Amino acid sequence: MNNIGYVLRVQLLSAFGINKLLHTTDPKEKKKAMWTGIGVGLLAIMIIGMSILYNILIAVSFKEIELVEFYLPMVMSLTSFIILITTFYKAKGVLFEGKDYDMLLALPIKTSHIVGAQVLYLYLMNLLFLVVIMIPAGFVYGIIVRPRGIFYLIYGMTLFFVPLIPIIIATFVGAIITMITMRLKHTNFITLMINVVFIAVVICMSFGANSISEEHMGQLGEVVMSAINKIYPLAQLYLQAVCEYSIGAALLFIGLSILAFWLFVTFIGRKFKIIHTMLQTSARRSQYEGGQVKESSVLGALYYKDLKRYFSSSLYVMNTSVGIIFMLILSVSLFFLDATELEHMLGINGVHQYIAEFAPLIASFCIALNCTTACAISLEGKNLWILKSSPIEARTIFISKIGVQLAINIPAILLNAILMTIALRAHFMQALLIFVIPTVYTIFIAIMGVIINLKWPNLEWSNEVAVIKQSMATLLVMVVALISIIVPGVLVIIIPGVSTVMKLIMLLVVMIVLIYGAYRYMVIKGDKLFRDL
Repeated sequence: MNNIGYVLRVQLLSAFGINKLLHTTDPKEKKKAMWTGIGVGLLAIMIIGMSILYNILIAVSFKEIELVEFYLPMVMSLTSFIILITTFYKAKGVLFEGKDYDMLLALPIKTSHIVGAQVLYLYLMNLLFLVVIMIPAGFVYGIIVRPRGIFYLIYGMTLFFVPLIPIIIATFVGAIITMITMRLKHTNFITLMINVVFIAVVICMSFGANSISEEHMGQLGEVVMSAINKIYPLAQLYLQAVCEYSIGAALLFIGLSILAFWLFVTFIGRKFKIIHTMLQTSARRSQYEGGQVKESSVLGALYYKDLKRYFSSSLYVMNTSVGIIFMLILSVSLFFLDATELEHMLGINGVHQYIAEFAPLIASFCIALNCTTACAISLEGKNLWILKSSPIEARTIFISKIGVQLAINIPAILLNAILMTIALRAHFMQALLIFVIPTVYTIFIAIMGVIINLKWPNLEWSNEVAVIKQSMATLLVMVVALISIIVPGVLVIIIPGVSTVMKLIMLLVVMIVLIYGAYRYMVIKGDKLFRDL
């Protein structure tokens, strides 16, 4: 067990750059760490605030329709399902594609201990998400239901074991699918389609649940809970433990979670070397034949390389596409939205017109969370020296990476604008803003992603997950994106005496000025930052 702790400790220190920070004497690095802490703190406050607000709204809604007993189980089940999906597409990178496995396997450590450390690493990453959602949910449930004191003891005991089973299932299924598809053509495309289908189904289920009338909510709750119990048998055991105050059920839930974890680690530990070897090899798909060599510009060659690198990683694509998927599903759902029912549900007259006016900000919120450039420099890793030693201007390298984001986001923005314009019957200026404002935001976030990644690079990663999902640059870009959307959104709502269209035009002018300033900074300061990496 000590070996598991040592491997896990090294992983955590290297993943977040803590080890480098602890031993650095460079004042610039310490100043950078301070700003990183501030950024992470702001992001944490935003996420916790949104979680508390969301839990209050859902709990109050369930109480009004006399279904509060379904509230906590639904939150737990939804959280587990999200953990299952997110772990599904990142487990492969954490478990089997680390660049430090040759070194780890050479150490006098059991393979099962290495696997155990990797699974615990996944567990800790998901535990942060779980705590942010489930702890506010528990407090809200306690305030509304006022359960017996033993509830808090059982809830606290079981809380930390909720992610284990979803993580194990996602890891096992992900490994099996990877092994099946690895020798097929278009492996990454198949994996991407599976992930997209999973996420689309979850979002569609969420929209479907929100569209059910109040008189059918009770029946919906029973149906959903029955389905959850069939798909995830331990859910019923969790309900008995938390909602019925059963200590025996709680201990059984914990025991089964630990047993499943031990069996999984033991099995994968014995087969790990075989699976790792299979995943790192591929069969020859065709006989190589020489052909005509195509010539392109420097920018074109770099853009093609970056675009190919982007689509070679299913984790990279999925982590920067969730907002696009959500945005498009939201746009399609507007065609099936009954304005009368929505006005009755929200108690707001003319809600359809409000949606049309704020559609540019809604689309911008979705698109601003998709930033491919936040980790584009870091993903070069140890190959960055090739770009640095090439006779290429840094500006050209930056533009090629920004171009990838524009190529991914702008077609989605255009399609979304067409769908929203038709569904909302928006007039010309509204339709124009639905396309222009999200486009301006994606340009701004792309440039900020390059700047922040230059200031907070991670070139010594052992797997892509550490860079794409857990790097400081990714977190700080998310903070910038949220602030750049939330602050103008609040101002647009509270500033009186000016039409929404005019306020959005003023926002557009401000964003263009910010883009110009960010681009100038990237060109002038970015070259030195890039050469100093």
